[in-house]
Amino acid sequence: MPSFITFVFLIIVVINALPLLKKDKRTTWNYFRASGTLVIVLVASIAITNLILSPFIGALIVAIGIIFMERSVYTKWGLISVGSIALIVGSLAYFAFREDTQYVVDHLSEDENSSMYVAENGEVLVNRQADEQRPLASTVKIVVAAAYAEEVATGEIDPDEAVALEDLERFHMENTDGGAHPLWLDQLVNENEGTVSLQEVVEGMIVFSSNANTDYLIETIGIESINERLETWGVTEHDPVYPLVSPLLMLEDIGEEAASLSMEDYRSQVETYHEAIVQGEFAAGEEDFTLSMDEQRMWSDRLPAATAASYGEWLHDIQTGEWSNEEAAAILMDILEAGTADIEGVESFGQKGGSTAFVLNQAMYATTEDGNAMELVVFNDDLSWWQSFKLGRNLSIFIEQFFEDKTFREETIEAIAD
Repeated sequence: MPSFITFVFLIIVVINALPLLKKDKRTTWNYFRASGTLVIVLVASIAITNLILSPFIGALIVAIGIIFMERSVYTKWGLISVGSIALIVGSLAYFAFREDTQYVVDHLSEDENSSMYVAENGEVLVNRQADEQRPLASTVKIVVAAAYAEEVATGEIDPDEAVALEDLERFHMENTDGGAHPLWLDQLVNENEGTVSLQEVVEGMIVFSSNANTDYLIETIGIESINERLETWGVTEHDPVYPLVSPLLMLEDIGEEAASLSMEDYRSQVETYHEAIVQGEFAAGEEDFTLSMDEQRMWSDRLPAATAASYGEWLHDIQTGEWSNEEAAAILMDILEAGTADIEGVESFGQKGGSTAFVLNQAMYATTEDGNAMELVVFNDDLSWWQSFKLGRNLSIFIEQFFEDKTFREETIEAIAD
């Protein structure tokens, strides 16, 4: 949570608690106001920290809550004033939270830090800034899953191999993956037994987007082995892959000093911290996530990057059987298609998204009911909190409508391709 918002929230709590220092002010109402304010601030702080709310929306909710803590509200004119404010806030909330696929279309057609790639049966329909490299965030997990699929196909890895949950927990840093890892753990059937299969680890990485599972798999397969495959697959417009959790650990340790590191030295330091986790010298789970927004921005900007076009072309090869070998492709497609919802008019599709406070990506392939092979890749970087909020609310709706509504798809392609 931004330090300024934290400071303001603290001041609000203190101001509402100050009257309780005087004996004659210790009334039921003042106790109610102080405790109510504390609860509102705590809930808003947790929501902002976990990226459920933007700082602006969180602060607005706190402000409204504090208004209702005042006795003057519960008079005739107070209720009229609050009603007017509620009407304005309600209108703003409707504007913010309503389904708005046009916002996505406008953003993708105008923003200089977004890319879109669309192809159908090998024909590129949209290539808007799709040759610009942008941070992948969790979209990079497709690469890890692909390396895993090849290792399984060649017998180098046994998908039924038992993995101790405590080995995964070493890589889990709380409040850094939107609750993905705990959500994955909650749905495990055999969690109480203390182990899961390697296949379940991979599914947790793709379906739930667990960063801990990702770093465990990177260690299991080997960073060099994964990166050597990129060139073999023809995915050349792609930065080297490296772990996701250890850079956060590094930034917690050295802070903004990391800004002075070259990209090569940065990756080297990340791998050093990763090895420290592997060797038991560091436990990510014992660290508190306290990175400033500037440090989070540094982490986001230095994540492995690639172009939307390279992912679109690669997904086409995977979907049409031109990637690797038939067995590896089938394994990978099963992983990417696990847990996907139904889309009208689409027979099957695989996907992986990725996000940070500044990035929102989606890479997917789809086979339509009439047999067409399509790829859709959207990469967004350098997002403001408002852009992140609006795109986060509407991107999945946009994608669903893109495939289900042919007229909308054609209009979108025309608007963005121009």
